[in-house]
Amino acid sequence: MNLATDRFRHTRRRLALAVRLRPAPEPDPPTLDGLAVIQALRALPRDQRAVVVLHHLLDLPVDRVAAELDVPAGTVKSRLARARRRWRPAWPPRMSMEVSATMPDLDTRLAEAADRAALLAVLALVVVAALVAIGRGAGLGLPTVDPLGQDRWQHLPWRGLEAAEWQATVPDEAPQDPVVVATRGEQAGAPWRLVVYPSTYRPGGNGAPVDDVCYILDWFWLDGPRPPPWQANGTCAPEAQATTVMAAGGPGAGRQVTAVIGRAPASAARVRLELRGRAPVETATVAARGLPGRFYAAFLARASYLERAVALDHGGRPVGQAPGPGDLSRDRIGGFPPTGPVAVVGRTTTRAGEAVELVVWPAREGYCLALDQGQGGGSSGCATARSAPGVASVDILAPQLHCSSSWSAGARSTRLRLALGGVPRSARTVRVEAAGTRVEVPARDGGERLGRAFFLAELPARRPLGPVRVTALDGTGTAIRSWALGRCG
Repeated sequence: MNLATDRFRHTRRRLALAVRLRPAPEPDPPTLDGLAVIQALRALPRDQRAVVVLHHLLDLPVDRVAAELDVPAGTVKSRLARARRRWRPAWPPRMSMEVSATMPDLDTRLAEAADRAALLAVLALVVVAALVAIGRGAGLGLPTVDPLGQDRWQHLPWRGLEAAEWQATVPDEAPQDPVVVATRGEQAGAPWRLVVYPSTYRPGGNGAPVDDVCYILDWFWLDGPRPPPWQANGTCAPEAQATTVMAAGGPGAGRQVTAVIGRAPASAARVRLELRGRAPVETATVAARGLPGRFYAAFLARASYLERAVALDHGGRPVGQAPGPGDLSRDRIGGFPPTGPVAVVGRTTTRAGEAVELVVWPAREGYCLALDQGQGGGSSGCATARSAPGVASVDILAPQLHCSSSWSAGARSTRLRLALGGVPRSARTVRVEAAGTRVEVPARDGGERLGRAFFLAELPARRPLGPVRVTALDGTGTAIRSWALGRCG
C-alpha cells in the first residue's frame, strides 16, 4: 500500500509541476479520452478493475499486484487478459492511445495525455476513486466498499430485513426497524453483508432501556454443505458511542483474513485503522437510511495488531477514535466494543498444546472478559459496573469456571476445564484445588485501572469435576481470600 501510494503521489507531483510551469491555457472541457478511461474502468468487474489500476495506473509489477491482492500471479495475468478483452470493444477508435494485446505504454500515454489540465483532474479522480473502491488492507488488496459492485447472491437464504428476524442475535437487545444493509461484497468466494439496525438494550432483560445501534456482519460459506450455512458476528453499542471497531471474523478466515466492522460519526468520510508495525489502512464509510452515524467494513491480514480506529472527515481531520481489539490472529469472541485498551491478563498452554488467553477490556460502564482459545473458539461475557434495578449484580471479573464438554485439538477430542478470573491485586499466587489435585499459578497484575490481578489455570479433564476451590495468596504464601466455584458436569 505504501509503494502504491508513493507512486501515485510522485506522479501527481510530477504532473502538477508540469501544469504549473506551462503557460496557463484556456480551460479545456473534459476530453473523450479521459471520459473513456473512466467509463472503461467503471465497466470492469471489481477484480479486473483492481489489477488494471495497480498494474497499469500505479505501475506495479505482476508479482507485486499478486501480493497486494493476495492471489497467485497467474490469476493476476488472467484478470489482466480478460480486462483487455473487455476494454478493446469499448475503446473509441479516435483515441490517441491504441489498446494493444499487451498495453505496454498505457501509463506513459496517460501521463502524456494528462498534460491537459482537464484530463489531469480526470485521471486523479479515476485513480483515487479506484483506490477507494478497492479498499486495500495491510499488504492486501481486499474489497471493502464498492459502490459499483452488484449483489450476485440474492438467491441465497439471507435473513430478512425486518426487526423480528434479528431477535436474540445479541443478548439483551430488542431490535427495531429499519433493518438496513449498509454495504455488501464478496470475500474469498463468500458473499457478505453489513446489516445495521436500531435496538433497545435492557441489561439482564429488564434493566433500564438504552438506545443502541447494532451492526452485524453476515455471510454464507458456499463451499460447505448444502444448503450453505448462514453465519453472523456483530455487536451493539450505545448511540452515544459514536466511534467503534470490532473484529468480526467473517469470510476469508481460511486465507488468513479477518473482517473488521464498526461505526463512525456522521461527519466521517473514512476510517483509518492503525496497525502496530504496519502502515495504517483507510476504508470508506457509508450511511444507512434512518440510522445515526456511518458504518464501515474492511478486511485485514489476521497477522495484524489493530491498535485503534480513527474517524476522519472529508478534510482528513479526526472526528472520533476508538481503541482496537488488538491481535487479530486470536479471533476475539463477541462482547461489546471496547471503550479502552484490550489487555491480555492471562495466558497458558493446555495439555493438548493449545494456547489459551484471558482477555479483558472496558465497555459501556463495565467490562468484558473473554477466554480466547484461538481460531474462533472460546467464550465471553460482559457486565456493567452498576447493577440495574431488579437485576442481580454480576462481577464479570470474579473467579469462575470454564467447562467445555469437548474441545477439538487436531484429530482428538478432549475436555477443557479452566479456572480463571480476577483476585485482589496484592495476590502473587493463586491456588486451585479440584478432584484431589492442587495447582498453583502466578497472579498477573492487571494494572491500576482494572484494580485486580488475574489468573488462568487448567484443571484435570476428568468428568465430573468438582467442587473447585480457588485461594489467592500474597507474597508470603498467606491466604487473602477464597472462593468456592462449584463443579463442572
